[in-house]
Amino acid sequence: MVPENFLQYSNLEGNGCGGGGGGGGGGGGGGGGGGGGGGMKMQGSSRQKATSIAQKAAQEAKAASEAQAVAGQQASHQVKAQLAEKALQAAKAAEAALAGKQAIVEQLEEEVREAEAVVQEQGSSIQSAQANVNAAMQAAQQATTQVIIFYIHTF
Repeated sequence: MVPENFLQYSNLEGNGCGGGGGGGGGGGGGGGGGGGGGGMKMQGSSRQKATSIAQKAAQEAKAASEAQAVAGQQASHQVKAQLAEKALQAAKAAEAALAGKQAIVEQLEEEVREAEAVVQEQGSSIQSAQANVNAAMQAAQQATTQVIIFYIHTF
């Protein structure tokens, strides 16, 4: 972006306000030399204007640079704040997901404990049933033996 004053300065250079003529011949009797004085005065005035315009342009450039730096810092701060907010939301979502998963794990652990208790109960029941089967088999064998002995003694 070109400062407005810079454009004014560049217009001054081409409008004929630059230095005046060199002053006529320097020779006899003081006839020359008159043209240079007015030109020097114009040239000095132009330099002052150009210097003033350049200073203003430099001040504007410096102000623009400072404003740009401030704007950059503000934008950076805003982006950081937005990222921090998104990170906070993501952390909250992760915490909620973790709490849900922990509840599922606790429920599954309880179901496993209940299943283990059922397995242990069934194991005890199977052992008891096996003992009953063994006792019944032994009783059946004894009964068979007694029937055989009775049959042998009877005939």
